[in-house]
Amino acid sequence: MTLAALAGLRSGALHAVSGPDHLLSLAPLSLRIHRRAWRVGLLWGVGHSLGTLACAAAVVWVASMLELAVLSTWGDRLAGGALLVTGAMGLLRWRAYRP
Repeated sequence: MTLAALAGLRSGALHAVSGPDHLLSLAPLSLRIHRRAWRVGLLWGVGHSLGTLACAAAVVWVASMLELAVLSTWGDRLAGGALLVTGAMGLLRWRAYRP
């Protein structure tokens, strides 16, 4: 869990600095305020952090109420079924368009 949290923190930090959506959103807001531009970045970061924490808390709360082993088993079955259907459709199309 710690490794996943650190990886998420690293990925989020990299995205915050180099993500085009952040650069395009913050650059125009920071152009004319020079020395106070850090406030825009700080408020943007706090807003994103609070939103992320709220979503993560909701996911953890919902996950604590679910039987994850059963959900995982049915998810695996559903994914396997989808792969079988996709393969069958590919074979049918191959047969239909074969010269």
